Amino acid sequence: AVFKMYDNNNSGLIDAKELMIALNNFTGASKDDKMKFAFMLYDEEDTGSMTHQELVKILRANHMARSEAEVSRKAETIISQCDKGNDGVITFDEFVVVSKKFPNILFPSQKD
Repeated sequence: AVFKMYDNNNSGLIDAKELMIALNNFTGASKDDKMKFAFMLYDEEDTGSMTHQELVKILRANHMARSEAEVSRKAETIISQCDKGNDGVITFDEFVVVSKKFPNILFPSQKD
């Protein structure tokens, strides 16, 4: 029953967006803790920063664009606006800025 509640596209699978919505709805964690969790989830190499490719995965998972070119362009725009260190990656602090500028990346079900 819970699975069907979050399989919004009836694919028989829970994608990343549906998983994040489900976790968001079932946890009592603060938004800050949820941001830390999301950052840890997408920082696949555990480097303490998020690469362009890792950001692309978030955008693709949350259905933020229709084509690969659009996904890549959005990732580049986000990095250029938030990468204060100009090192081509996003640190956790920069990720917090991203989440405030683009809240639907992390919390697609919330409108705040």
